Amino acid sequence: MSAPRSVHLAAAFLTLASVASAQQVHKLHDGDSLEAAIAAAGDGDILLLETGTYSGFTLDGKWLTVIADGTAAAQITGPIVVRNLAADQSATFRGLHVHASGATQGAMVFEANAGPAWVEECELVPDSVGAASVPAASVTSCLTVAFQRCTLTGAAGHGTNAPAAGGHGLVVSDSLASLGDTVCKGGSGDDAQGSFAAQPGGAGASTSGGFFYASGSTFQGGTGGHDSAVAGPHGGPGLHAGGQVSLLHCEAMGGTGGGTMAGPRGFVGAPIEGTFWVTQLTGPKLSFKARSPVRIGGLSTFFFQGQPDQFVAVMLAPNQGPSAFVSFLEGPVLLDFNNTWEIKQGAILATGDLVTFPAVVDSLPTFMQGTTVYVQPIFLTIPTLDFSIGPASALTILDANL
Repeated sequence: MSAPRSVHLAAAFLTLASVASAQQVHKLHDGDSLEAAIAAAGDGDILLLETGTYSGFTLDGKWLTVIADGTAAAQITGPIVVRNLAADQSATFRGLHVHASGATQGAMVFEANAGPAWVEECELVPDSVGAASVPAASVTSCLTVAFQRCTLTGAAGHGTNAPAAGGHGLVVSDSLASLGDTVCKGGSGDDAQGSFAAQPGGAGASTSGGFFYASGSTFQGGTGGHDSAVAGPHGGPGLHAGGQVSLLHCEAMGGTGGGTMAGPRGFVGAPIEGTFWVTQLTGPKLSFKARSPVRIGGLSTFFFQGQPDQFVAVMLAPNQGPSAFVSFLEGPVLLDFNNTWEIKQGAILATGDLVTFPAVVDSLPTFMQGTTVYVQPIFLTIPTLDFSIGPASALTILDANL
């Protein structure tokens, strides 16, 4: 193909911005209170975190975007809880390192949300000392949550009165969850304590009801704890499926069984439990992300990887969508499909290697300090004329003076 060309996004963003609310940006520095910033923010505002350490927080019925400023190392030391989003609200997180001490439900918890949520390039690790079997993230009774290019590691078992199993990397109950290029790891099981036996490792991910989709993702079960008995506990499964699951180019591996003083190790965990619920899709392996955030006058970059000579176009939308699975695309549309803007990009190199396109951000409406749009590519395979949808990315555009 020819050299990558610049794509000017001003017209697209102006069109998209006209259907978005006026959004203000609140810039936070090391030690600032996120809870205070959330209380001061209006619906649709952006919290921009510089390098520093911040306490955990709760979004209760509030539409916000919370992101690290580019490569800023934003460390969150407590759990993040998102609950009671209305259907016209959403929550977006990008670039956060959540090492949550004192977490009992997860480093990131989503519950009872009628609106969508988005988690991108985040690392979620709960510290569960004194609590049992804590997952990295839990999603309960939610419309949809998207995890893109995240790492989720369940807590090691640390029971107070008795040993605990390792926490799952991700727990999804009666919800729709979509994963792209995400790693889910179960925590290791607790060792034996006195007369109490050692415990098994956690699952990389565990689902119950709802619908679960993953592409290019890895599920690794946790290691069983150490025991003095005849046989050690089993390792955790890579994926426990208790509801409909569709996988595209994913890898699932069971955890190693626990060791003993005299007997054999426990059994290796199953790669997938509940295979009856699982559909293995056969479409092409695709990757995508957009560099974010970007200031007005600056460049974002769209990174694509696909099959040789595929043609690529991107869709942009001002809002997340309900993650409806589209069979002929072999994946979910994560954007609000009713308000999309399409930009043709070009063709993947004949080698299938990564291709980048610079995206020039020209302007924003004067009433906005910033906005977040959602970008997802569609790939066309030639000559079969098969369409496939790739992973997605949240792109935040900021005023040049921020």
